[in-house]
Amino acid sequence: MFTAIVYARTSTTQQKTQETIKAQIARAKAIVERRGLTVLKYGLRKDGWLVDDGVTGSMLAGRELAKLIDDLEMAKVRPDFLIVYSLSRIAREDKTSGMQKQVQSAQDWGRIKAVLRASGVKVLDEDGENDPNNVLFDLKTSLSGEEYKLIRARTMAGKARHLADNKDARGGKAPYGYMHVGSKGNWHREPHPEDSKHLVQILKWIVQGGFTYAASKATAAKFLTPMFDTTDRKNKAKDWTPTRWTPVTVQNLAKNASLYLGSQTVIYDGKPHKLTYPPIIEPKLYRDVQLRVRQKALSRRLVMLSTGYVKCACGAWIHCKNSHDKHHATCPKKCGRMSEKEFSAALWNFVVARLVEIAQVKPTKASKDTLSARIAEAKAAVATIEQDIAQLLDLYGLGLDKSVWKIRNDALNDRKAQAQAEVMALEVERTEAEGKKAQEKSLESRIRWVLREVRGEVRLDRKRAILGQLLGLGNFATIMFCQGYARLTLPAFKTLPKITVRTDKDVWTQMQGVSREVLDLIYEADDAIEHVAVG
Repeated sequence: MFTAIVYARTSTTQQKTQETIKAQIARAKAIVERRGLTVLKYGLRKDGWLVDDGVTGSMLAGRELAKLIDDLEMAKVRPDFLIVYSLSRIAREDKTSGMQKQVQSAQDWGRIKAVLRASGVKVLDEDGENDPNNVLFDLKTSLSGEEYKLIRARTMAGKARHLADNKDARGGKAPYGYMHVGSKGNWHREPHPEDSKHLVQILKWIVQGGFTYAASKATAAKFLTPMFDTTDRKNKAKDWTPTRWTPVTVQNLAKNASLYLGSQTVIYDGKPHKLTYPPIIEPKLYRDVQLRVRQKALSRRLVMLSTGYVKCACGAWIHCKNSHDKHHATCPKKCGRMSEKEFSAALWNFVVARLVEIAQVKPTKASKDTLSARIAEAKAAVATIEQDIAQLLDLYGLGLDKSVWKIRNDALNDRKAQAQAEVMALEVERTEAEGKKAQEKSLESRIRWVLREVRGEVRLDRKRAILGQLLGLGNFATIMFCQGYARLTLPAFKTLPKITVRTDKDVWTQMQGVSREVLDLIYEADDAIEHVAVG
């Protein structure tokens, strides 16, 4: 009587649907009965059946099969056959991942074959016996590797197709405040009936008092945390409860607040996919949360004139670093650095020169508001789609086939979500444009008084306030580190284009139509006006 151990495995979602463990076990039982084999009392359940459900075959670690290979190598068990419904279930050599994974996969597959061959265990599948000593064994496993490539390509193509159709196909939990609706791998996001309201309240608490304040308020209100269902997680605090919020959890919500505006750009297989879904928060609340996060970040850093206002050309924020008791304006990505004292002096001279440049330009007339017209058009498009949905529902009531109604209704709802996302994006753009316009107008109306203030000794906090007014909402200066010097760039201000100067040359001589003499004339004119007013 020959003995056997049975092994079944699935990895991808598609396999778990088409080649379920239950189906594999049924086929393996048929092989056992047809051959008259005796299944050894082996494995976790001592029934001779090893199961890896949803586990990749490219690696051996973490699989029940790994224990069998160890026991075969140490001669703790010696079956005549290892039964699988297909030879591809044992392993697939990874030929698509990075070098480390490919090397490990090849080593694992080589060890499996060597142990099976040395222990005299043959693999039995629906096609018959497979001897590890036979060249056909290697041929069949190579073909299974090609099958793996096809499955991977089909899986990724399917996910990309779902993402293009505005479906979240990547798996995992939905962001806190949302829930997944629909079938797995083909679902879309909808606001959670309770968590979405809790999210809005938590973000408001962040604006009011910060992360610790919001965490204490959420804990007192007994809101369920995003991790409420992971009661068996490792390394949890002894006093952890599903309703205990920490400042870190709250901070993560604030950092990812853009997710709750109704759209998210997902990078999958190197290509961007934009997902749209119903928003939970208003643009104003998002802006207030971002300002609070920025204030928190600035309070933790050594503040200099450029902190929070200047980015490197690579996109990273410039930080002040201390080296040998000297402070340097440094790019965290190692693009370059320069003395903080020299950098701040050059930046401040640049700011003053820009203010003089603004003072010489006549105030501009208010431009026509085109965003309001575009928002009205986008809202009209949403209303039209809603009418189409209502008319389709009437047709369904008059006898339209349900499958036809569902296809058309899903298509209309997708169009509606995209139109609503466009409205939201335009409203955010208008809010930012209005804030920038108001800030520019305020600075333009007070420019002469600001320049008079610049004439004296200005404190760091006041310099930062003036720089912030000059940049406006959401804008920043840029620095490009060069060999021995740096290039500083300020963004456009109304009709004035953006401008770049070098730090190794006098800033004033690099500005068009601006000089220290112009600044002196402004001072003298203001002094004369003040003298006449006093006299």
